[in-house]
Amino acid sequence: HPLHRCRFKRVEVGRLRAVLPHQTIGVLVQTTLPGVIRPRKVKRGGKCPCDLLMVGEFLAIVRRDGKHPILHRIQIRYDRTADPIEFRLALLERASTNPVGERNDYDAIRYAGVLELVRERSGWGEDQPGVHRGVAAYYCHNSYAAHVLDLVVEEGKPLIQRVCSALDCGIVVSPDAATNLVEGAVVDGIGNAMFGSMTFKEGVPEKNNFDTYRLIRQSEAPKAIDVHFVKNETDPTGLGEPAFPPVFGALANALYRATGKRIYDQPFAPQIDAHVEGAGG
Repeated sequence: HPLHRCRFKRVEVGRLRAVLPHQTIGVLVQTTLPGVIRPRKVKRGGKCPCDLLMVGEFLAIVRRDGKHPILHRIQIRYDRTADPIEFRLALLERASTNPVGERNDYDAIRYAGVLELVRERSGWGEDQPGVHRGVAAYYCHNSYAAHVLDLVVEEGKPLIQRVCSALDCGIVVSPDAATNLVEGAVVDGIGNAMFGSMTFKEGVPEKNNFDTYRLIRQSEAPKAIDVHFVKNETDPTGLGEPAFPPVFGALANALYRATGKRIYDQPFAPQIDAHVEGAGG
């Protein structure tokens, strides 16, 4: 990570010490995300590659802290259409034929490709009684990812039956390893979305081990994860992270189908307990 190449300086913030990139000290500006600050100007005209998270008296580096809540909320907005996949494909078609700007990072055709593949392999549009489906897609590290997540409610609890994933990361050098990366991202994404939370009291973390910091359990993992790759001759691109962020949106959209409630904040679990009661079937 580029952050590893930064020079650091230790400073006192409240009760705790925070290790900050030397270039960013004294030049932080609040953004629209609550609790998140990013450097807009840095000394010597350089760019800082990291994000910073401020919680009460605690200030420290958090890798990619803003991506998941932003993506999750955007994907919820896309879901408010008759066919969320078709809506996304229509937007990407417009981006391909009439792009805005000349230096867009993503390739609209490849982006559409993972949505078309996940639509085909998941059986999107084939209604199943009691099964609530959510979809989300994402681009990062020059790769494209899309998930369709199937959720049921049993005894008042949401259970994830299946996640169908489609990825375009160029040439897949090691299919087994690539599949494992996606499967791990799906399970970890569900766990983070449902339970990931760190709280502080007077600047001190209240959770310091796994007896208090909640992780996903084996019984809560999807019963099946189907991973599919777009076949092309593009040079290999990233796969360690692209499959992780869209899990949040796919799960939130499936939970809406099950409960009728939109979930905008993370973690999801404390918010859905009261809404899945009686939603089974």
